[in-house]
Amino acid sequence: MDILYIHPAKHAVGPKYVGLGTPYTFMPVGVVALANLLRSQGFAVAGVNYPAQLAKDPDYDLLRWLADYPEARVVLIDLHWYEHSHGALEVARVCKHILPQARTVVGGMTASIFADEIIAAFPYVDYVVRGDAEGPLVQLVRALCNGDEVAAAASPNIVYRRGEIIYSKAQSYVADAEMLDRLDFVDLSFLHDANWYRRLQFSATGLTSSDAAATGHWLCVGRGCYANCSFCGGGARAHEAIFRRKGVLTRSPARVASDIGRLADLGVRQVSFNLDPAMLGERYAAELFSLVRTGGTRLGLYNEQFWLPKPRFLRDLAATFDVSYSELAFTLLSGCEQVRRRNGKPFSNREFLSLLPFLREIGMPIYVYFSLNLPGEDEHAFEQTLTLAQILVDSYPPQLLKMINMLHTLDPLSPLARQPAKFGVEVHYGRFRDYYNYCRATPAARQGVIPVGLRGFEDNSGRSLSHMVERWNAFADRHGGMIYPVPPTW
Repeated sequence: MDILYIHPAKHAVGPKYVGLGTPYTFMPVGVVALANLLRSQGFAVAGVNYPAQLAKDPDYDLLRWLADYPEARVVLIDLHWYEHSHGALEVARVCKHILPQARTVVGGMTASIFADEIIAAFPYVDYVVRGDAEGPLVQLVRALCNGDEVAAAASPNIVYRRGEIIYSKAQSYVADAEMLDRLDFVDLSFLHDANWYRRLQFSATGLTSSDAAATGHWLCVGRGCYANCSFCGGGARAHEAIFRRKGVLTRSPARVASDIGRLADLGVRQVSFNLDPAMLGERYAAELFSLVRTGGTRLGLYNEQFWLPKPRFLRDLAATFDVSYSELAFTLLSGCEQVRRRNGKPFSNREFLSLLPFLREIGMPIYVYFSLNLPGEDEHAFEQTLTLAQILVDSYPPQLLKMINMLHTLDPLSPLARQPAKFGVEVHYGRFRDYYNYCRATPAARQGVIPVGLRGFEDNSGRSLSHMVERWNAFADRHGGMIYPVPPTW
């Protein structure tokens, strides 16, 4: 085997961490395409989703899996989301212990932001690929598999060390739409226990991964974003800084529809889009949905509505996808409209509630997200959140409704991180080591204790987050079902 790929957990490597914190099993959608791109170039690739395997078998031994591939030349590790800052580096460490001859390559958004710091502080990481990785990774892997470190150093977009010196190559490679359409975001045959991972990707109210048909697949529709929500490190300005790309890069509707057909042929019951088609414009969504219907497939859809959809979009969606295997997620953030607008969601409660009669009529499961600790969500605004949550409980069928209130952590390159004064917050995280330590602390969580102070920023309003957590949890207890309390771990 030439190349190994490992999706890390949030925590360190070892069975003693099972059940502590949230391991985050979802792989970045781009990883699938990168693995298949390398395979198309003649490389043999084997991958494992480490937290997914732990979810299935708490005694799963990653070191034993690594030892089965003593000839591997390269190990790829994703560090896309900051929540993997500790786990990804721990995977790199054990890889160097088990396979000392293999070169460890880390990539993703968080790795791109902190590439120099990672290379300087963690000797078991050999290379970081910044930004889009397709061209650079093929060039780098080809050189490393040939044992040519000089040629490897010529790859664009990489950061590496030679002795005590850190080298940062120019970030000259940026993917284009033609490249995205050539990539294969569907084939998981390189991944150990791929069908188990597909079961974990399924999300729909009333159906669980224990149902035999409940399999899902996150599919790439494009890259980038038009918005700059306060809490998100994947907005338009962050993408420009990380990937050197302005605007949104989309795959063609025909290619996405073709992939949905392939997933249906594989027996997958639900597709999830990494970008909301409603955000990409009416023409794009209408063409995509029309092509899916023409293809004769009728999968379920899990879609996170970045912005509030128009009724026409919802009607088209319901005509295209199997509602019984679907779920729409709405990020309301707050019941207070001023707080919602301040943090990037410019729609009113009335506009949201006006969609519910149609969604209720077609039997669409919905998942509503609030956030306790965003700027402006003081105890007065929180009263409005509780009021809106009660309206939802009273007006939407309980078997079709999920609802949760969560605490946000400071996302690198989010507007909160870049412009704290604008949002009236004090920022505590700014280096990679801050996120590494934040993730490392997860196993220290005590039962029933919610760490409201470990989120990297503080609002100066004087609100009591602990009191707000107690009140939301009491609301959840009263209504039960799928109205969830604030997650007790992070």
